[in-house]
Amino acid sequence: MRVAIVSHGALVRLNRRPYDLLATAHGFEATVIVPDRWLGDLPNPDLRVEPPSGAGLVALRGRATGDGSRFWLHQLRPTLRKLRPDLILLDEEPWSVVAWQTLRADRTTPLVVYSKQNIAKRLPPPFSWMRTAGYRRARAAWAVGETTAEVLRATGFGGSIDLVPHGVEVTRFTPGRDEERRRAYGLAGVVIGYAGRLVDDKGIAELLDATARLVAAAPSDLPPFTVLVVGSGPLAEAVRQAAHGPLAGRLRFLPAVPHDEAPGLYRLMDVFVLPSRTTARWREQFGRALVEAAATALPLVAADSGEIPHVVRALGGGRVVPERDPAALAAALATLVRDPAARASLGRTNLEAAHARFSQEAVARRMAELLAGAAR
Repeated sequence: MRVAIVSHGALVRLNRRPYDLLATAHGFEATVIVPDRWLGDLPNPDLRVEPPSGAGLVALRGRATGDGSRFWLHQLRPTLRKLRPDLILLDEEPWSVVAWQTLRADRTTPLVVYSKQNIAKRLPPPFSWMRTAGYRRARAAWAVGETTAEVLRATGFGGSIDLVPHGVEVTRFTPGRDEERRRAYGLAGVVIGYAGRLVDDKGIAELLDATARLVAAAPSDLPPFTVLVVGSGPLAEAVRQAAHGPLAGRLRFLPAVPHDEAPGLYRLMDVFVLPSRTTARWREQFGRALVEAAATALPLVAADSGEIPHVVRALGGGRVVPERDPAALAAALATLVRDPAARASLGRTNLEAAHARFSQEAVARRMAELLAGAAR
């Protein structure tokens, strides 16, 4: 079956991996159509095609307006006519300009739409019209999580919805602790770790508050622990200040590192924490760091924002606490700091589930089932 995939995210080679696997492991004749550049938040577009890459790649001149998310592709109509796909996978939100362009460029080929939006936002015209048109045309929808599926239903999608999470290169993340680097960074005892953006949405205030509560309470049965925060963002200074305040001697701060270096960070930790909080305009859509930490055999403690509870439940090795509740977060962390056997057991569970449910191979398999079902 010939599948054409329209995707600005596939500018990044790693994001094309599931589409390559559609071709090499599942027999699809897949071609990814991308813009030749992107003005948004994607780093270092990589348009190399290196055998055996699997999926074909077509880079069309793109034109973006505004923040870069509103873009369209030159020569999309003749490209689709040349490819003659049996199915189009629109790896773009159904309300986007390029989604509307795709509907206009090909009015007959069966379509699958994608979404990761998990807040039912009221869209102004013409974006609301675009979304409605995409919903009507689509045979099926690809939702990255359960909260996304809920929003698809709430905003009017009446077709089949398949849950296909983001794929993670789990084989790059391996269990084990880097004791030499831990000593070099002054990480003593049980290391409670966070890695990500240092912004309000990620619950950095709750993390600092919860761990400060552990220090203040200092129960006699609580083993020594250190807090490791890795990231960059507007709250970096607040983290630095905490290292000289209530968490003095207990907190270590490292700036963000390139994603290629992320596996080494998780091997500095014993527990991974993600205390995200919901806002009017955002809630956690997936939580890729949860899967990366799980693939390193770390137990998880996370807030119940957005998709987080579903991801933690699918992994099976973590504790979910109410968001914006530092007392509950502190209690969950204290339980794991005290119990090395529980940390090891939860970590093993996470490791197995990360490979079984969230690997690129697992995601490609679910995507192949989605596309085959939509074609039928």
